[in-house]
Amino acid sequence: MRLRTAATVAAALICLVPAGGPAHAGADFAYRIHVTFGEYLPYSIDDCMAESACDYAEVYGSLSAQRVAPGGATSGQVRNIGRFVNPGDTWCGSPGIEWSAGVGGDCLKRVNGKAPSYAFADVLMCRSSTYKTCESARNKHMNTVELAVVPGDAVYVGVHIRDYDELSPDDDICKVALTTPALTDAELSDLDESGELHDMDSGDGGCLIRYSIKKTGIFL
Repeated sequence: MRLRTAATVAAALICLVPAGGPAHAGADFAYRIHVTFGEYLPYSIDDCMAESACDYAEVYGSLSAQRVAPGGATSGQVRNIGRFVNPGDTWCGSPGIEWSAGVGGDCLKRVNGKAPSYAFADVLMCRSSTYKTCESARNKHMNTVELAVVPGDAVYVGVHIRDYDELSPDDDICKVALTTPALTDAELSDLDESGELHDMDSGDGGCLIRYSIKKTGIFL
């Protein structure tokens, strides 16, 4: 089914810390909702480095999927790529390491603004409740977040990717977010939605993010 028009599609800071208790409080069950971050397509990157052409960037970032209760309380998880705090401490050389490298989880990742796309399943990530730290080991295929959602809740999806600059402030080259409207029981019962989020070129770069939100079961 198709979701109703989103209440919010904005370039919003995604670094939310879950709060608010169990999603199924006051309900007999909750829907098991999987938010999957599919692909990252950077474009119009303008980051000239001595070692490479201008269309490469050394990036780190944070992905967030949250259940949003009617009162505004959130619960969910964050996935971190590289390090959002002091990213230059572990940049591992210029211009970063390959996106799909199986080592160097703390390192900056090299992306090309002319590449077709980068799969989030291919990059090392850690699980957390905040963009600031890791609360798990870093692994690949961690690009799906499981939420417990009841009728009346909304779902938030956000991505924030930054380009590291050694001699100047880091640049936001992908900062996008979506909050669905409050979802009804009928919408949740067969929810299977795929979409795209766009961040237009800010002068340093832009992006397209592909994601999906799908009901996979229930929590009793």
